[in-house]
Amino acid sequence: GVVLPHLASAKKPARWSNLNGIAIRGYDPASYFLFNEARRGKTKFSFRFDGANWIFENADTRQKFQQRAKDWAPAFGGYDVTMVAQGKLVDPNPENWQIEDERLFLFSSPAAREAFLADRDTIIDTAVRRWSALFGSSDR
Repeated sequence: GVVLPHLASAKKPARWSNLNGIAIRGYDPASYFLFNEARRGKTKFSFRFDGANWIFENADTRQKFQQRAKDWAPAFGGYDVTMVAQGKLVDPNPENWQIEDERLFLFSSPAAREAFLADRDTIIDTAVRRWSALFGSSDR
């Protein structure tokens, strides 16, 4: 993972977790909300949102994401929220996820997800502060 810089002059990392320029490792962000599961996208169904390339399972899930992108894009740039709270940007395994209060959270491991579920409010509050210090904005 990338340790978050504490100096304002440090180079900022990517706003969205990505692999080869594709957000959240090529998983369809709409699938979590529509089907309650992680599904891989296909590059022919893509959409550029907030500086990242997103791919979708089909045209329908892409259209639904386009209508709700700000709500359905994962919190904290798709990085593992438990690690953001520790001051690190760690890419997720999109198979490890949780929807809480209509927000998608991704995790690097099942253990990270369990830690989140055990102390959700503290982890989110700490991650919000760390994220704001790095990106100068909320977690969206």
